[in-house]
Amino acid sequence: MELLAEIGNSDIGVAPLPTKYRVRKAARAVLQDGDAIALLHVSERGYHKLPGGGLETGEGVHDALLREIREETGCIAQRLDDIGIVIEYRDDFGVLQISYCFRARVLERGLATQRTKKERNLGFEVVWTTLNDAIDIIERDRPDDYEGLFITRRDALILRATHSMTR
Repeated sequence: MELLAEIGNSDIGVAPLPTKYRVRKAARAVLQDGDAIALLHVSERGYHKLPGGGLETGEGVHDALLREIREETGCIAQRLDDIGIVIEYRDDFGVLQISYCFRARVLERGLATQRTKKERNLGFEVVWTTLNDAIDIIERDRPDDYEGLFITRRDALILRATHSMTR
């Protein structure tokens, strides 16, 4: 899988810190239903993100991808192809996050979501839009929190790479 980008504190306008990192692996999806792309609106923080999240102990990347899609969007999906990898050095959290990114297609919609308490508190809502609009939405978002700055930069990169693949 191709490396799309490495993102660090200096890329989001924050001074880098010398740190030891804990590695966190995650799976991310550009989830498609026809021409529509799923975004999660993080209403309490005022930004959008792609479905996905961390691998659980002993879980493979592809299993994590399908689980996260189901939990966050209420959709059963099929993985289509690889987009690439994004590595984030989140100095403030001491985390080196490796996101494995994929295109996926909805097989079934309308199941109950199973969001975490944090996701419920942040007001996650699924929004369906076109790929071009998804890119515009995420690039216009202006999160004011450290995590959101990383998420929007990462997900804009993933969406732009997807756009390049589908031309």
